[in-house]
Amino acid sequence: MAQFSLEPDWARRPDAAEISRHYPPVPMALGIEGRAVLSCDVTATGALSSCSVPEEAPKGLGFRAAALRMSGSFQMRPGIGMSGRTPHGDVRIPINFRLPALPPAPPTPTLPAETKALAARLAKGIDPAPGFLAHYEREAKKLAAGRFGVPREVGAEAGEALLMAARAKTVDLQQALGAAIAARLSPAELAEFVTFAESDVGRRWLAGNSGQSAELKRLGQNDQERFRTEAHRLLCQSRDCSSAAEPAPMSPQTASSDPILSGAPWSQRPTLTDTLAAWPVSFLFGIAGWSRLDCTVGLQGAPEECELVYESPRGLGVEAAARGLAERYRISAQSLPDYVGKRVAIREHFFALDDAETEPVAAAANPSARLMLARRILEFQAQRAKPSRDAANRSSLATILKPLDPALRQEMETALLMASDANIETMISARAAFVAERYDEVDLQKILRFEESVGPAIERVRAAGEEDAQARVAHIAEEVSAAARDAFCKSRDCTAPTFNQPRPESPPASTLNP
Repeated sequence: MAQFSLEPDWARRPDAAEISRHYPPVPMALGIEGRAVLSCDVTATGALSSCSVPEEAPKGLGFRAAALRMSGSFQMRPGIGMSGRTPHGDVRIPINFRLPALPPAPPTPTLPAETKALAARLAKGIDPAPGFLAHYEREAKKLAAGRFGVPREVGAEAGEALLMAARAKTVDLQQALGAAIAARLSPAELAEFVTFAESDVGRRWLAGNSGQSAELKRLGQNDQERFRTEAHRLLCQSRDCSSAAEPAPMSPQTASSDPILSGAPWSQRPTLTDTLAAWPVSFLFGIAGWSRLDCTVGLQGAPEECELVYESPRGLGVEAAARGLAERYRISAQSLPDYVGKRVAIREHFFALDDAETEPVAAAANPSARLMLARRILEFQAQRAKPSRDAANRSSLATILKPLDPALRQEMETALLMASDANIETMISARAAFVAERYDEVDLQKILRFEESVGPAIERVRAAGEEDAQARVAHIAEEVSAAARDAFCKSRDCTAPTFNQPRPESPPASTLNP
């Protein structure tokens, strides 16, 4: 419980998204839960200062540093004590770092012996292990950097344990995904899929479309840039999307006639991630935005009574984004007495992504037989995947565009979906040349027969079984974490405290017990 002259009345506490961002990387990767206790002085304005962490369990894994990083997100409402003044003292805030509970693993399909044997062969043929291991190699490299209060040698040891555990689970991953696919294919489809996956051209085709090569990455970057350019054109053909920074000299005061202070000592302000999420127009359409709000600093250091002074471009939600971001600003506790009641300027610059010059894709004057075959393969794939692609795009855009006004959100979604459709033809042309260079005519005919005969079934399996596959991979990932945790904790105490509440169902987060 908090030790305070009055029961703490929180004006602000970390929300779930902020808390999940502070979960220490090493414990998160290894599935280790923990607790840290913040001990802070409380100023007369309700801000926390001079924080320390007298208790941490387990020690040395980053929970202490995470708790200290979160201290700036707490703010109490000032109260009136028996003396008639705002009381201040100290407060202890226990923070429990919890990991989410996974839903039950999907049941393992019961397969006939012949189908089970084909599933095992298919698993080896499609081999998801390289991508699986590449993920853990990146994770191990991040942990070895030793950030967030964890020494580099500890992070490196955790990363090595994680990578070794992942290598030991590749066979389980192959078998789980092979069985999941096999259970949804007919015997004839499965047999043909296995035959193709075990052939030389099949192995090359299935592995070569992973997007890992430098050439495919370059093509993907060009696709994104052309998509953004087309989306910009569609959105801005009936509206003015031009933007510019606030002209100088800036107005020294707002309608309130109070002097405006610039360069306020903010102890908390929006991150780049916050800014991109607040106004996704910048990265989706390549449009820059600028805004200025003039606000009064409230008793808890938060901006209040904000007035819009400048917005560019107009009509694209810049003002709403700026007002949402203003809620994330806080004046530092030390400077708060000097700023309460003063007017301050808050300026935002929403950076547009600078598109590199895209390489033009010209149609071949006399396309070769190989190029024509490659185009047929890719056109068939694009047509087959369109329903699931459109559904995935709409689902993603519903989340990304959520901060915007509903009418504007609908207009932008339409432009983005139209830009996606328009970009498909260019993508096919670019990739057809890439494919035609790497396969001879005989191999391309084999690939086309496979895509036409088994491709629709594979798309059906992907659409119906994607959630199932993700759940299987999630459980294998948890087994990787558990094995890595056992190896890592042989030489140290990783014992987590006892919690009275069940594990949360949401993403990694913390619970507060003030």
